[in-house]
Amino acid sequence: MSGVSARRAFALLAGAALLLAGCGSGSGSSSSSATPAAADADTAAATTNAATTTTRSNGQLTIKSVDPSKFLRGSSVGFGEGPAPTLSPTVRRVARRAGCRLRSDPSAVGIHLLLSDVVPLHVDNPDYSRQIRPPTNGRHRPIWADWGFYQVPVPYAYEVHNLEHGGVIVHIGLRVKRSQGVKAVQMWAGSPPYLLIVPGLPADVSPRGVTVTSWQRAMVCKIWNARTMAAIRIYRNVYRGTGPEQIPSLNSGASAPDLPAPALPDPTG
Repeated sequence: MSGVSARRAFALLAGAALLLAGCGSGSGSSSSSATPAAADADTAAATTNAATTTTRSNGQLTIKSVDPSKFLRGSSVGFGEGPAPTLSPTVRRVARRAGCRLRSDPSAVGIHLLLSDVVPLHVDNPDYSRQIRPPTNGRHRPIWADWGFYQVPVPYAYEVHNLEHGGVIVHIGLRVKRSQGVKAVQMWAGSPPYLLIVPGLPADVSPRGVTVTSWQRAMVCKIWNARTMAAIRIYRNVYRGTGPEQIPSLNSGASAPDLPAPALPDPTG
């Protein structure tokens, strides 16, 4: 990211700065709370009562601590090694209303379960140059990024591993309006599991839009409008926890020199 872009980058941060102040201090309150399920025929059963947990608040942002196992619903892409998967009619509908384009990508590595002993899936420097970016699948680093809200981009080599484990990643354009960015942070705080909220790289994400990825699927919104947030929520509800692999815990417990830490981590991580 260039110096000029960095100075302008992630309009979300201007609004989020107010939300971030004191969030990690541990001085918040705890209470019992529930997140309503989305009115989505594909996911209503999976999301009902999925977030009855403790919360913490700094007076401006309440971050819910949600049991991640509630969102592990089985793979929607088989072993994640096949042709481009189908897309939910519900997601198609909300994406169309928001003026967003959906992407369904074939496997970038072929039948990887059969090849993994010969061609490792976990590599230090995966090549995404032949894929549309942000990538939705492929080879990746052995560890994944801790879940949460980031103020700096997360290298794709880690993101792809997050996607494999059922993650949904919201790449926000660097010039979205402050109010739009704050809504994204608030959405994350209401139900953090298996979500990354990150700045989108200018070459790959529309500066005034957003790209949302899950394993082998993406929703590309060139311009953030009044219906974009609803589309993001539905996409999250449909595809979160449906990757080809699932994990018993949120974070990998590992680190690397080029792997940033989230400014706001998932409190259950």
